[in-house]
Amino acid sequence: MTEHLSHRTQYSHPRDQLMDGLDRIRLLLERYIVRRPWPRRNENPLEMLSDDLRWANPNGIAARLTAQRAAERRRAEAALFNEIELPVSQVQAAFSLSDLEVEFLLAAVAWQVDDGLSRAYSFAWNDYLRIVPTIGFLLDLVADGPESLASLRRSLFNGPLLRARLVHIVQPPRGADRADTLIHRHVRTDERMLGWLLGEEVRDDGVGGLEIVIDREPSAPSLILDEPVRKSLENYPKYLRKSRKEPAPLLLVGPTGAGKRTMACSLAIQLGLPFLAARVEVETWDEQERQLKQDTRDRTLLEHLRIIARD
Repeated sequence: MTEHLSHRTQYSHPRDQLMDGLDRIRLLLERYIVRRPWPRRNENPLEMLSDDLRWANPNGIAARLTAQRAAERRRAEAALFNEIELPVSQVQAAFSLSDLEVEFLLAAVAWQVDDGLSRAYSFAWNDYLRIVPTIGFLLDLVADGPESLASLRRSLFNGPLLRARLVHIVQPPRGADRADTLIHRHVRTDERMLGWLLGEEVRDDGVGGLEIVIDREPSAPSLILDEPVRKSLENYPKYLRKSRKEPAPLLLVGPTGAGKRTMACSLAIQLGLPFLAARVEVETWDEQERQLKQDTRDRTLLEHLRIIARD
């Protein structure tokens, strides 16, 4: 899994050596996304990305885009210039890319988590890739083995690679310890997960494992969650249109920089709701600031749909 990052530079500090692969991805994204947020009409975004990949790894993807594939490359560029959606499979065939290279390409485009998250995601989804990579792939890509992977997970627990990707919809059961209710399987907070909740087909079998536990029937004007999660979310827009009362707030809990606001915006868009409009309340807490048992708002949390984004 590390064949594209095998040219690592040896640094004096051991942590620098550990972070070398991630630094290359970070520098790549700084050049591609931050400094070039949107391609101009006469620029091919795939060619721009290839140039940056050549800079990051002279033996990687870009080096394989040689003159012998000029015809395929021109056809791919023509599709991009004409704003025609180019499926990932066509990109892979046109440039003779391996599955690993394709996934790295997707990761390079859509990984920006802290700065410009919405911009990077919308660029990947609305233009020509329309897919978001998994964190597991990036960790496997830069890790040299189980020990290195464990070190990466420990050192990057609060880093961008592990932020804004996990969600759990839950309400604590009656009498249960609040901390115990948070220990469940989580899923990533990207558009594929939202699409799965809304009944759309997704290609990622890992999107799943949602669990909801009802403590008591929510009081009006809250959204009653007596149906499966998917059906409840499908009915949420209808609930808002029919109800003349304030809707149930969406409570997003997570550490600083976890992407709570981005998640709320994505959910509102998927459900056709006006984000932060008068009839939609979104509340965000920082993980380190919330003290659920001591906070007076704790008594009302059981009544609401809770979307918890956490590491």
